[in-house]
Amino acid sequence: MKQRLLASLLIALLLVGCAPRPEIPSQSMDASPPQESHQEVLPQSEEKPSVTVDGVENALLIDGDENTSVDFPNGGIIKIALTGTESFDRIRLQGLTEKSSVVIAGESGELYRQDLSGSDRWCYIGRQTGGELAITLPEGSCLAEISLSEAPEGYSGRLSAYLPISSFTENMLTDGSISGLDELTVNTACYWLADGSLEIHSGLADLLSQLHQQLPDLELYCTINPKRGGAAAINTEQQRKILIDNILDFCTEQQLSGVDIDWEFPSENQWEAFSNFIAELSQALKSADLKLSLAFYPDDIHLSSEAIKAVSKVNVMAYDQFDEEGRHSTYSCAQKSVDYFRKMGFEPGQLSLGIPAYGRPLSGEAQWPLYSEYAADLSSGTNQIGDFYFNSPQLAQDKTAFAAAEQLYGVFLYHLGCDVPGKNESSLLKAVEQAFS
Repeated sequence: MKQRLLASLLIALLLVGCAPRPEIPSQSMDASPPQESHQEVLPQSEEKPSVTVDGVENALLIDGDENTSVDFPNGGIIKIALTGTESFDRIRLQGLTEKSSVVIAGESGELYRQDLSGSDRWCYIGRQTGGELAITLPEGSCLAEISLSEAPEGYSGRLSAYLPISSFTENMLTDGSISGLDELTVNTACYWLADGSLEIHSGLADLLSQLHQQLPDLELYCTINPKRGGAAAINTEQQRKILIDNILDFCTEQQLSGVDIDWEFPSENQWEAFSNFIAELSQALKSADLKLSLAFYPDDIHLSSEAIKAVSKVNVMAYDQFDEEGRHSTYSCAQKSVDYFRKMGFEPGQLSLGIPAYGRPLSGEAQWPLYSEYAADLSSGTNQIGDFYFNSPQLAQDKTAFAAAEQLYGVFLYHLGCDVPGKNESSLLKAVEQAFS
């Protein structure tokens, strides 16, 4: 996709009493260190935009010291008058206070509204060219830097999703739910047993056949997990070879692009055998031009360095992780989840960021209301309906912009059966696809 760098607006008014507070810690992850700064430099040939704060123009907002910031004790409005015809579709806000609500408006009306968490946020606002923007910040806000840009030049993120076999309907083949995907992983349809044999759902072959016929360019994965003592199948090299040979035969028969392992979770004494299995399975799959993906929550993972290097991608399960307010799968959660895997040694290009198509109660109780049941109420920028926290289309697009900035493998939706049809304007899949285009 063609991308162009537009501008970097450095905000720098040194005022007393303004320092970003720490991010809300996740209950299941340690706080992450500050992320690397992605500085964007305004081309010398471009005329710099005019920036005002509460109606007062100040050159420091463009050329100031990036280590200082602007304080908004009573709230405020930042207006940016853009020049030229360069386009952009996302705004990066850095140095935000811990909790801020942000509204961004263009000349035609409101473009963006979100309650933000964390000090660094990409806000996807859709394609804009020239004109004026107004960024409204609430009382007590603090902000250090604003950048306007498109996705990094040359970046081509992969869009994928999980689909439990029981959630498939034939309407998905024609309603846009699958056609926008680069990859689809069918799960809960295949398991390995203690003797290394596979237990395969009776309807899996028919489903895969339909997908191959209707969407021949779609890359298909199938999740294979241990069942009924299946962990015993990876204890020795000889046992692992039996299982790996059966997996290769299965992939060949079903014309798969790869295999996904979603084991929740190996016990402490199983990680060494699991790491050996992953390294050996990956080598065998690569010899057949097939890929291997793993699905993990960002917590208590003990893969060997050899296994980490062997994996094609990790589906980062950045959901069901709760902050102090009980919100699951926030933007900060996505940042911390990616940081976790990068610290383990995974490259950004190995990481696919997970976006949930369901909500969780603030209490953390075992409830998973579907996004499709609340989609109409989540299209106006809110992520919370009553006591349930969701990922709205806006939040999904912001996470996609983050994935692009970090040069991740891509993003995935869990799961496709929880979303509205892809042709629906409220579709999460449609929102993410737009942010990638």
